[in-house]
Amino acid sequence: MLNTYPFYSGISGAFFKAKIFVRIAFETVSDSAPYSHLVPWQDGKYLAQQYQKMLQALGVGQTPFYSPWLTPELLREKRAELSESYFLFHLASAEPEKDFPLSFWQELYRLMRKEGHTIYFTGKGEEQKRAIAQIVEEREHNLCDQLDWSGFIQTIAHAQLLISVDTAAVHLAAAVHTPFLVLYRATPDCHFWYPSEAYGDFIVGEMTPREVQGHALQLLELYAPCR
Repeated sequence: MLNTYPFYSGISGAFFKAKIFVRIAFETVSDSAPYSHLVPWQDGKYLAQQYQKMLQALGVGQTPFYSPWLTPELLREKRAELSESYFLFHLASAEPEKDFPLSFWQELYRLMRKEGHTIYFTGKGEEQKRAIAQIVEEREHNLCDQLDWSGFIQTIAHAQLLISVDTAAVHLAAAVHTPFLVLYRATPDCHFWYPSEAYGDFIVGEMTPREVQGHALQLLELYAPCR
């Protein structure tokens, strides 16, 4: 049994009573006594790297990552309807407290368009689709609910840059080496969730669209030659 919560437990007693022989948790959990193995916790490390150590405690060595959705063949396929070069905005998550006001994205879109950049939007659900429709000028640039999982990955893989709130889109960008800027507004301990060994960066707290634009363009200049 793996308890993947680093600071909260509340379940160790149940697994102990169930006589599960191997019970692994991070050493930071509050009720560590019932666990058979405690894994060291390193502050500031990406959570996925912490989980890797947990698997090593089970004797599972580090193996090359493989996903059928991230094959070179798939990532070479570019969606024909997309522009040759574009930025991707992913403006909302499943948790509204992570999101920024519509006016923020409207102004960021205006600034980027003024610089001549093509912008596509991705998202999920009618609410996000309506929000994007209030921002984007070209209807075909609103890709909300228009992509399957494969298409979503391809769209991220071929973007020059992704700007997103805290969502899975950020981790996909990291996996396919697309430069990204993740905007954290209300995410606690965001260094847990940030893919630190990737072509990206993050900003925490309140920020202006112009500040985000400047940071994003610096990021693009830094990482684009590495792709």
